[in-house]
Amino acid sequence: MNQKYSFSDYFLNGACYLTSIGDITDSAAATNPWSIVTPLVDSNRQVVENDNGVNVFYYQLGQAGLSVHVAEGKEQVWLGAPGMQQWTGSVSRVWSTSSGPFTYMHSETFKPAAKAEWGDYFGYSVGSGRFFGSETQKVAGSPRHELVGKVSVFTTDSVTFDIQVQWEAAGPQVGSYFGAAVAAGDVDGDGWSELFVGAPLFTIGPATEAGLVIIYSRNASLGILKKTGSLIGPGKAGARFGSALMVVGDLDRDGYQDVAVGAPYEAGGAGAVYIYRGYAGGLLTTYSQKVSAKDIDLNLRGFGISISRGADVDRNGYADFAAGAYEGDGAAVVLRTRPVMRLELRVSSDSEILTEPGITFPVQICISYTGFNVLDEIHMTLEGLVDNGAAPPRAVFVDSGTPQATFDATVKKGRDNCQVSLIKLQDKIENDAQSLEVFFTVKETNENAGCETCGIISPESKLRSKVDVPLVLGCGADAVCTPELDLAVTWKGASQLALRSGATPTLSVVVSVTGKEYSYVGIVLLVLPEGFTVHYPLPYSCSSTGGPVYCTLPSPMAGGEKTELEISVEESEGLMEGEVPFRVSCSARGTQDVEKQVTLSVIEDVELALSVYASEDMIEYGQPPPASPTATMITYQVINRGESSVNEVRLDMVMPMEYDGTPFVHITQQETSSKWTSQCDLEDSAAGHEPGSDISDPPIAVTHRVVCGQLAGLACKRVTCIVREVHLDPIITVEVAFNTTALTEKLGADDATIAIYTSAAASYGSPTPTVYTESGEWVTLTPTGWRPPAKSTPAWPYVVAALVGLLILAAVVAVLFKFGFFKRKRPGQTPEDAAEDLEGQAEGDEATPFQSTEPEPEGEAARMTTAEVEAGGD
Repeated sequence: MNQKYSFSDYFLNGACYLTSIGDITDSAAATNPWSIVTPLVDSNRQVVENDNGVNVFYYQLGQAGLSVHVAEGKEQVWLGAPGMQQWTGSVSRVWSTSSGPFTYMHSETFKPAAKAEWGDYFGYSVGSGRFFGSETQKVAGSPRHELVGKVSVFTTDSVTFDIQVQWEAAGPQVGSYFGAAVAAGDVDGDGWSELFVGAPLFTIGPATEAGLVIIYSRNASLGILKKTGSLIGPGKAGARFGSALMVVGDLDRDGYQDVAVGAPYEAGGAGAVYIYRGYAGGLLTTYSQKVSAKDIDLNLRGFGISISRGADVDRNGYADFAAGAYEGDGAAVVLRTRPVMRLELRVSSDSEILTEPGITFPVQICISYTGFNVLDEIHMTLEGLVDNGAAPPRAVFVDSGTPQATFDATVKKGRDNCQVSLIKLQDKIENDAQSLEVFFTVKETNENAGCETCGIISPESKLRSKVDVPLVLGCGADAVCTPELDLAVTWKGASQLALRSGATPTLSVVVSVTGKEYSYVGIVLLVLPEGFTVHYPLPYSCSSTGGPVYCTLPSPMAGGEKTELEISVEESEGLMEGEVPFRVSCSARGTQDVEKQVTLSVIEDVELALSVYASEDMIEYGQPPPASPTATMITYQVINRGESSVNEVRLDMVMPMEYDGTPFVHITQQETSSKWTSQCDLEDSAAGHEPGSDISDPPIAVTHRVVCGQLAGLACKRVTCIVREVHLDPIITVEVAFNTTALTEKLGADDATIAIYTSAAASYGSPTPTVYTESGEWVTLTPTGWRPPAKSTPAWPYVVAALVGLLILAAVVAVLFKFGFFKRKRPGQTPEDAAEDLEGQAEGDEATPFQSTEPEPEGEAARMTTAEVEAGGD
């Protein structure tokens, strides 16, 4: 509302018109029942000077009444003034001192909250609720705060006119206009209010301005509000779901208040209102009803832009509410609540088991309903179905001769209305392993949309029910089964578990029916020993609530049938090494329990390995020429090759430090590869931690060996580290520098070769280590230019090589002789000539296989011999 001031300017101070319902409906009321409230008309506060000496709009653009909230008891009204102080925003309180209509009005306006900022729009929406303590707190939305919006829970001081913010929360998304609407009320019946905050411009995926409502509930342990859920609504672009919110009361009289949410721009701007039901756990996040503008009047536009508080306007005992539609001609639609009835359908049978094919048995169907101000009698249609329509049918209804039947029922309010239906089992049944299932469903009632006293069915109603009747076939004439069960329990894989390995051993439980009679209602029970819990998921037929594992067996199980269950377990706190027993039992109706026990070997598998190496294991010293740096990095790495994880390992590193009182080794730097390695401590003595006498030799022959515990006058120190997270193979690096001058002077040899040994040991277990390993590394100091002496080669390798060569030659000759290599004919040689050659050899002739005793042919003879050879003759 514009206010005109003496200088002819109009300011947007705002105004609010108040009255009571009685004043409007009472014909004796005055012609104008409205009282006008204008809390921001003080001319001295339209523009004020701030702390920086700058004039700012204070009341001038306050827009009081943009949001209105009537607090509990209606004794006071809160007005939002989001434009106050440069659109920082604040609130005003309005109350009446008379007990009658709003005639004598009073108001007070509070200063903006200390943390509020210009442009926040604090007070764009207002509300109240009981969130902390015994008093009621106020709520205000600031949809433009830092572009994401904010909601604040606050109290006010009528003396200082301050706003004290007790709790606040920021919006979930930039530009969502979080805080554009607020509502509060107790929807779960715990005595504390839930807070609902709308963000109508919230974007969901590609759907811009779809809208969202966030739910906050009181956290009893922390004493603050915590986000406990959200309402998404249609999730459609442009719907602006959450533009209006209201706790409208208990619409269905189930003992819990319900919530209405407006989406005024859904369906192209027609709008809709969504109703959500409260329950003991809070607010159901799926709407129970949607009221669309098109279902009321096709000319409605912007339906759901505002929602009223609930009130029983038609006096039927149920809360009603109104929703505004601001576009077009404008309208306020009153949504009246119809009576609600709660139906319950129950199906049962006196036949506990069916023992013979072809028998007939009864099924009892009972239905009842309750509700306030509903009809005393209703008519409904029920549908029965055997085995949910599975084929081939195992039973039929006697009345219809089929597995499906329809029944009409007349039901009186508040009474159990029961009737009996007969069902006949088929003479031949193929599937006798599963129980027979008989379903009944309420299909129709005589509810009428035009009948004001006809109730609608509550979503909590039980409109479908079934009864399971086991088929006890194959148990003999006495219909009493005494099955014979066999139980086999084994570990799949190794029957061993390493502590802290994360392994989940799996038990294989096999139950077999060894006799001819069927097994019904069989169960398996696994008792877990201390230190073990179930590893999920369990087989679908098994369950556990932290103790034993219960499993149901198929019912029935025929003779020769078996069922296997695989149940995995895992280590919990308190598990110790040893043989741990697991007890498994199975039973069925008519048989004794069968028990088996298996053990699991629990071991601690820790295998430490320690690696020690130096970045420079050969270091030169001395002048000239210039020597290399006399420093090296010694690296220690601890590895656990076992399956059991290790919490911490102790690493002791022993280093020679002084000789005859003169330091010659200095630790210059220390680094670790893991933040889980604790600070290492340097001990002045390494007594009791020296390496043993069985250490390896230096890589070269040296003149001096410097080993802790093996060289008189040598003082050693120990560095102790506690290493954690061993599975990460942590590394500790120590940089050491050598004073070679001091060492060689003490040893009395300027050109000595010196090997220095640094050792380390890793141990696990407290107080007495159960796993221990040690290692070490040599660092050799050599004079500049030093080379290892040349080694003389012995003669025996040459002798051995010559003998081996002769043996190989003799072997080759023998093989050639054996295969007649030396007896082959020469070209042109006659058999007689060959025989003579052999005879000559036998007599010791000097001829050899490579030399003929006949003279070479000359002239024509030579040419003839050549021709004969070329012609291939003998």
